[in-house]
Amino acid sequence: PSAWEAIGHRVVSVLGMLAVWQLLTLLVGERFVPGPLITAIAGLALFGPLTGSTVAMLKAPGDVEAALLTFLVTASGISIMGVGSAFWGLATGLVLYGARHIRMQRSGIARGT
Repeated sequence: PSAWEAIGHRVVSVLGMLAVWQLLTLLVGERFVPGPLITAIAGLALFGPLTGSTVAMLKAPGDVEAALLTFLVTASGISIMGVGSAFWGLATGLVLYGARHIRMQRSGIARGT
């Protein structure tokens, strides 16, 4: 049979399993797994992406300042006018990146040097 013939049954099955999973995590999650442990596991899960991003950042030496400023402003946790640090980190990094590349274009300097 075609994979699309029983699509309705699969959708109902997936939604049912999602509801069961949500109910289990809502009822049991906080009792057996304390909040700090969940936070620690989430932090450990972010080591891989952080390491990969740092390596990628250092491969382009001309753009290290913009990447580092983006990371530092985002990690600072600042909030200006109710807007969080993720936005301000991205905005400051883009402004520095753009200003640097506009200056390099005007002066005729090759990228990455």
